[in-house]
Amino acid sequence: MKYLKRSEDRILLGKRGWRDSGGGFEEAVGPSLDAMVFQYNHLSLPMGLIDNTYKITYTEHIIGTKNFPALELIGADGPPMTVIIDPETGLIHRVDGKISAGSREVVMGVGYEDYREVSGVMVPHRIINFVNGTAIAESRYVTVAVNAELEPNSFAVEPKAVIK
Repeated sequence: MKYLKRSEDRILLGKRGWRDSGGGFEEAVGPSLDAMVFQYNHLSLPMGLIDNTYKITYTEHIIGTKNFPALELIGADGPPMTVIIDPETGLIHRVDGKISAGSREVVMGVGYEDYREVSGVMVPHRIINFVNGTAIAESRYVTVAVNAELEPNSFAVEPKAVIK
C-alpha cells in the first residue's frame, strides 16, 4: 500500500495478517486485520461470487438522488460487504465493508470509476479508497493488461543471504 507520505507492506495468510511500515513486520489484529481481510475480499469478489463464498441478498441504496441496486454479501471470512451496482452500466460502482473498531463501526469503501474496455473486459482505471465516506487514497491506471504474458520468473524470490 502506498500513501502520500508513507507506504506499508502487507501479508495475509488465511485468517492471519502482518504489516510493515518500515520497522519490520508486526502481526495485525482487530480492526487492522479486518481491514486487510476486506481489502482481499473486495479484490477477489468475482471468484467469491462464483464459488458460493457468500450468502447474497438483493437490496437498494440511495446515493445522492439516485437509486442503486446492491448486493449484501455475508461470508465466513471477513466483514459483511455491500456491492453497489451502476444501474445504467451494470458495472460495480462501489464496494463497502463494515468493520468494528471498539464500540464503533467503520465503513471502508472502494469506488470504481473510468471503466474502459481492455481485451473485451470492462476494467476500472480509477479506484478510490474511502473510510466513513472520506477518500483516503486514489489509484489511477494508464495501462491495464488482461491475461498478459509474463516472464517465467516474474514472481521468483531471490534467497536472502544468511548472516552469521
